[in-house]
Amino acid sequence: MATPETKESKTWLGVLAFFVVLALLGPTLLYRGVFDPDRGGESSPRSDALYYTTGEITELNAGEGRVFIAHEEIPGVMEAMTMPFSVRDASVLKPFRTGEAVSFSFRRGERGFQIDEITHAAAATP
Repeated sequence: MATPETKESKTWLGVLAFFVVLALLGPTLLYRGVFDPDRGGESSPRSDALYYTTGEITELNAGEGRVFIAHEEIPGVMEAMTMPFSVRDASVLKPFRTGEAVSFSFRRGERGFQIDEITHAAAATP
């Protein structure tokens, strides 16, 4: 014989469902910066803003026009991290190699972060 659902059991099911959804979506929300209490007031990169930084190429796929760069912190926007970037013209990446230091500007586009300009970083002199 089935027991009828009580108001209390429905409430617990709702709470349980909320936490299951939060557990499944939490990493995605944190990655996108939607819910990250540790960001310290940083805002998500705006699509109309151009950002400048330096970093090191960690992975390069010039044929696809895609590069992963371990970049420095961009104060007030994002912490230092390694992330993928695309370029409009894949030939822009031909002079670069994995492990090289670069200076670049980028913006948030429709399909992720896109580099506007990239150059070899000036070598530090001893």
